[in-house]
Amino acid sequence: MLTLYLASPIVVFAMLVLLIFVTLDKDKLMADSPAVGAGAGDTGDANALGQWFAGRDADAVSIAVKAKRERLLIDPRDWPGGIELLIPPELIVGDDAIIELRRDDTTETVPVESGSPVRLSQAQVSGVSIWLVRPNADDRRIYTELRIPPATLQTSDAMVVDAER
Repeated sequence: MLTLYLASPIVVFAMLVLLIFVTLDKDKLMADSPAVGAGAGDTGDANALGQWFAGRDADAVSIAVKAKRERLLIDPRDWPGGIELLIPPELIVGDDAIIELRRDDTTETVPVESGSPVRLSQAQVSGVSIWLVRPNADDRRIYTELRIPPATLQTSDAMVVDAER
């Protein structure tokens, strides 16, 4: 009895640690729960240090949260989660189509697979023009017009951009 009594705090602590690790394994805990209380999900940029430690631009996250909360227009290239390009198969001619991210002095290329979306991070698309380059066809610019982010879109998720037909 004495052994069980003395071991009980250690066993309880180990079970709590195990419970924490099991519950943290789930994607986006409480993502579907409504924001309740003062601020209603807005931390007032108190998470800037955490965003910085996570490798994200705290200013971009703040702007994105404000745009989502106040229903303001934002350029998808400025969205912290990056963008996901949906390119219709009829726009891709052959198997050698690529996406070019053109800046003033540099060009980055990204391969395109027919039927699958192209995921681009904010670091890749910030301040670039996006072009679909196809063999034996004209280059086609993909426009990322300003849009109001959906209320359900998390700042860590990619904003979906449909390439025009």
